[in-house]
Amino acid sequence: KRLGSKRALLCELVLDDGPLLVVVVHLDPFAPPVHRAAQLRGVMDAVAATGIRRVLVGGDFNTNTYHLGSTIGLGIDVIHKLMRFGFAGTVRQYMTPEQYFEREVFEVLDGAGFERAGFTDPAAGTIHYDLNDPELRDKSLQYIPPPLFRWLEKRLAEWDGCVPMRVDHFAGRGLRPCEAKTLPRDLPSGRVSDHAALSLSFELDPP
Repeated sequence: KRLGSKRALLCELVLDDGPLLVVVVHLDPFAPPVHRAAQLRGVMDAVAATGIRRVLVGGDFNTNTYHLGSTIGLGIDVIHKLMRFGFAGTVRQYMTPEQYFEREVFEVLDGAGFERAGFTDPAAGTIHYDLNDPELRDKSLQYIPPPLFRWLEKRLAEWDGCVPMRVDHFAGRGLRPCEAKTLPRDLPSGRVSDHAALSLSFELDPP
């Protein structure tokens, strides 16, 4: 059980031509997408209260497309996905969470006037569901019955047991993206996170 709750960080940068607000979020992975949307809506309310127009928001949105906080909710998710998209289609949805299963989260950004296109590389996963990772196997078996897990292993053999997911994102308001990159998880200094790092260069609109 978690003690406390998630928090977002808001930092106002004082620039020569006016302020830029930088916001870092970490939405809840063990909740349904509608709950992640509610969390982000609270962050957007705090952003609005600052009155700052130029804003960069980013972080781990945990747009995993699942309700991991409930075994029943997870089971319903899986059945829904397989009936609607099939197995391969469900895997493809991990790279496009904004299209269907996590739409509510991204609609919060849209409603607050944020642009998403160009701020994050849509072709690269930021985390991988990798059944070759012993830690992830152990976590998966906490949610998935062993017979179903063995079936999952066989189905994921086509992807060598490892599928990419886009769970980290940037969005901006009053900014123009120039170049967005997803860096490899394994850097010369070693792996520092289970997530890939995102790199973004941008220009600021006039205040």
